[in-house]
Amino acid sequence: MHLFLVRVFQALLMTVKSFLANGLQNHAAATALFLLLSVAPLLLLSVASSNLISEIFGTPGLIESSLEILFEKHNLSYFSEIGIVPALGDVHVGGASLVTLLFSSQAVLKSSQDAISVIFTHHNKRHFLVALIVPFIVLPIALFILLSAFVTSQLLPYVEGLGFFQNLNFEMAYLFNMLVLVGIAYCMAFLAYFFLPSVRPLFFPTAIVSALCVSSWFLIIEFAQNLIDKGSYIEIYGAFAGVAITVLLLFFLSAVFYFWAQFLKNYIDVDISLIEKLLFSMDEELTASSSRWSRFKLNLLTDGFGLKVADRDVVIQQGDMENKSIYILISGRVVMQIADPQTSSVVHQEVLSPVTFFGEMSYLLEEERSATVVADGDVVLLELSPEFFERLLAHTPNVSRLIIRKLSERVKLTNSDLVEKTLLAGG
Repeated sequence: MHLFLVRVFQALLMTVKSFLANGLQNHAAATALFLLLSVAPLLLLSVASSNLISEIFGTPGLIESSLEILFEKHNLSYFSEIGIVPALGDVHVGGASLVTLLFSSQAVLKSSQDAISVIFTHHNKRHFLVALIVPFIVLPIALFILLSAFVTSQLLPYVEGLGFFQNLNFEMAYLFNMLVLVGIAYCMAFLAYFFLPSVRPLFFPTAIVSALCVSSWFLIIEFAQNLIDKGSYIEIYGAFAGVAITVLLLFFLSAVFYFWAQFLKNYIDVDISLIEKLLFSMDEELTASSSRWSRFKLNLLTDGFGLKVADRDVVIQQGDMENKSIYILISGRVVMQIADPQTSSVVHQEVLSPVTFFGEMSYLLEEERSATVVADGDVVLLELSPEFFERLLAHTPNVSRLIIRKLSERVKLTNSDLVEKTLLAGG
């Protein structure tokens, strides 16, 4: 359990650093702006549809009446006063609203995709139909359902106070509406986290992080409703007070969404980041440090990849084609031996000490093992699968450069040793 907490805490530390380094607050500001642009067209189209239905059937527009109550309850008339939306009774269906909604939905998806591509680094172009359907159909519908559920949650206390619908079970109505809100919000977060990255993250961590994101959203909304003094904003911004509050709220909601996306990436890549640090320390920083936090991080690696080898046990056998693992030496020493295939005599021998890696050459060259590696005393290794090794190489170019440099040094040392033995034999 404590190793899980170490992983979470390490991922949180990495997330705070990465969030600022990647400039995700700027992406959140852009997303908030485009979301704000989406709200007004949704209101206009909803009210216009309600007016059209009321004219056809001669009944009051339900959506319009609901929005009038909502505007009155929260003093939202500033939207009409400053010209963001016309008066509710004057709304008519117009192409401009539809175009604005489609544009803002496309912009929301584009800004989200840009941020996700920064976080997850991999980015491929989306299929044409997906790029067309999601921003122009799926996203507007999801935003409309979210807006409708939010409006309903605000109207239920008002309707209950008026004493209407005596037979209605308001507790069940509250619960159902909350489930709709949470369900739609969770689905949007999960689908974004799971499908926007070109390389899909693991399902279970994505599901958990989506729940954390939605919980954070509702906490922020609750905080905004109970602690923000709207009167102070009205005194400062006047008619723009509601817009200022809305923009701030959308900014924090977007920032939280990107924060948890970054956390998801870092949680999955905690092992990769620690191994990268281990490889570049090369001064046994993690293995020799006596700090509790360093030991926790090392235990986190050995718990997932650790391999204990007894004295004189063979780790890699020369000529083996089955074993494709790559190893990192954490403690102890190993002896790497290259034998002549004809005589089986050792033509090169090298002692490896922490912290170093071996076994990568046969995997990269797709050949049989070129050397035998034997433990010289009790040894602790990290055993990396080829799939994990590929993720490590893709994580940062620095790791690839380090491996190339170490390979070059090892080949140079081996060649030098062989030349020296050849000269001695010839002399």
